[in-house]
Amino acid sequence: MEIFLALGIAFRALIMTVGIPGNILIVLVYARKRPKSSTDVYILALGVADLYVCLLMPLKIYSSYNQENYTNADLCKLTHYCSLIGTFLSMFLTICITVDRYFAVCRPLKRFVTPSRARITITGSNLKSLAWLGNQRKSSVILMHLDNQVG
Repeated sequence: MEIFLALGIAFRALIMTVGIPGNILIVLVYARKRPKSSTDVYILALGVADLYVCLLMPLKIYSSYNQENYTNADLCKLTHYCSLIGTFLSMFLTICITVDRYFAVCRPLKRFVTPSRARITITGSNLKSLAWLGNQRKSSVILMHLDNQVG
């Protein structure tokens, strides 16, 4: 079991090391220019969402490493839920980019997705990821077991 824990921590550290500078670069480049297309808006939003997930990675590494000694239940839940929000948001934004590219390729003469519609869709994706996370709390699936016994 220790080898899987070590590999998981190493993988998360690698993602964090590459993801933080890469997503900062994406956010800086796309935030400086005026969005000419909906794709620009989606890529900026995806860069922000992925940066959010990468910035939470040290907390996830800490919680993975200290599973037995994790005594703060609220911090454990907060870390897990915040990470899920970013993950769900990245997933929904990837779907939005896919739909946007579908319309750009299959219906090139119709401009279906504009930058303003893309912003509305991003807001909807934010709300959907929060709502989906709210449904996860009511799910019968146990997301994480935490033993609060100290001593």
